[in-house]
Order: sequence, then C-alpha cells, then structure tokens
Amino acid sequence: MARIQSAIEEAIEERPDLPSPAYRRAIRKQAGLSQKQVADAIGASRELIAKFEQGRDIRPDPTFAAKYAEALQAMAEAGAE
Repeated sequence: MARIQSAIEEAIEERPDLPSPAYRRAIRKQAGLSQKQVADAIGASRELIAKFEQGRDIRPDPTFAAKYAEALQAMAEAGAE
C-alpha cells in the first residue's frame, strides 16, 4: 500500500498540467481572484492554496490536485480573454 501511495504522490508532483508555483500565483492574480476564492471554489483551505503557490513540499489528495489543475486551466483561459 505504501508503494502505491508513493507512486500516486510522485505522479502528482510530476503532473504536466500543473504549472510552476510562481505561474500558479500569476494565473490566479491575473484572473483577479484571491486565494480564498480559489480555495472555496474547489473545497480546499486558503492555506493549502498558499502552500501550492509557494511550492512547498505538500502531498495533496489526488482529487484535490485534479480540481486545482482544472481551476488553474479555467483561470488561465479566462485571463487570456
């Protein structure tokens, strides 16, 4: 079981659909949203969003990582318009 969890964590860390931490913050700011607004939209805490934007070594739940990636994509697309 530990090997499976480790493999999931590695896959999340290497997700090609998650941009760098600095770019994550830039995407959010360009969309005009606060960390709390993003957190509320995906069912996370503001602190977790802050950690993701700071590049801290965190191990998110795979469901959260997918929601966060989708939110980033939506924010990037909205900011590009």
